[in-house]
Amino acid sequence: LRDRNPMIVYPGNSQGRHPREGGARGVVLVEVDDERQIQIEFVAVDSVRWQRINLDIEGIADGPALFAELSEQVSRLLAEADGRHLVYQVNLVGRGPANRMLSRARAVDGLAGQLNERWLRDEPFAFCGSITDETKSPIDRQTWRDRQDFVGYLISFVDEAVNDEA
Repeated sequence: LRDRNPMIVYPGNSQGRHPREGGARGVVLVEVDDERQIQIEFVAVDSVRWQRINLDIEGIADGPALFAELSEQVSRLLAEADGRHLVYQVNLVGRGPANRMLSRARAVDGLAGQLNERWLRDEPFAFCGSITDETKSPIDRQTWRDRQDFVGYLISFVDEAVNDEA
């Protein structure tokens, strides 16, 4: 909180208790030698790390590709967790083809189940606590542009204006 005169250091907490307490948790070790030189070191002592995965689905074609991308991110987070267990939440955003799969009944629950089946038996384990789907269906701009109504005319007008150097 303050680095001198006097030094004030938050001692930390030993374990994140909920998803908003993401990242490493631990204590601050303070050593003072005979010359009053102060050494401060953060020491991680948590056993479980909380993390959040925010993923834009643009360019993700389908369920298997989405699972592969999330698995890659879980693998990266586990590597960064220094041998600790991982509990994570997923927030899916953006527009893309994978939205069709996600919009089916229970698809999000199924995806969480697949992730937990893949990672829960590992040591250290990774547990998907929740998946929030805020995705939208892809937009086929050309189809909208070809429409013979106000929206189609507006998109055509904007496209022509953007490409007109004058």
